[in-house]
Amino acid sequence: MSSIGPEGVALYQYATEEESVNALDRVIGRSGLFQVYRECIGTLLGPRVAAADVHPKIDRILLPDDPLVAAGWELGPIGIEAKKSGEKIGPAIAQALDYAHSAFEFRKGYHVVVEWVFLWPFTYLHHDLASVMVQHRIGVANLGHNECSLALRSADGQVVLDWSDGRGIKINNTRSGKHQGRR
Repeated sequence: MSSIGPEGVALYQYATEEESVNALDRVIGRSGLFQVYRECIGTLLGPRVAAADVHPKIDRILLPDDPLVAAGWELGPIGIEAKKSGEKIGPAIAQALDYAHSAFEFRKGYHVVVEWVFLWPFTYLHHDLASVMVQHRIGVANLGHNECSLALRSADGQVVLDWSDGRGIKINNTRSGKHQGRR
């Protein structure tokens, strides 16, 4: 079952997180654009004072493969956290904030820090929340116009990666989230 979201983006409904992750794996696998690492355990790089000692686990780490790099990808590795449809975005954002400040072991003895964390299957947002997400390099991921395509967007809707239009790969190596200090 699906519905149409903003700008005609197909939003598919997933009753469970497992169903959601399986759909994500299918679309990523068809792309041939990433090396996929599942359920990677992380270490917080700067844990908060008096916070619980946690080791976050992200659903997927995606390392860009040669075809994506050749097409112009400059953003490095990314992470994706999957939820079932209809979940509130607040808790997912809190998870993504921890992921954005963690190093993940994607292979025994090899760690990576992701450039962006995308929340699947959410659509983009507006206003203050989107601004906060963009500044922390948290975006949204969903299917494009069919089940064979993926759209990665910053939270305010700016395309990061999309191959849903059938005309090849669209990449925007966004500079969002790169500002530091006083604005």
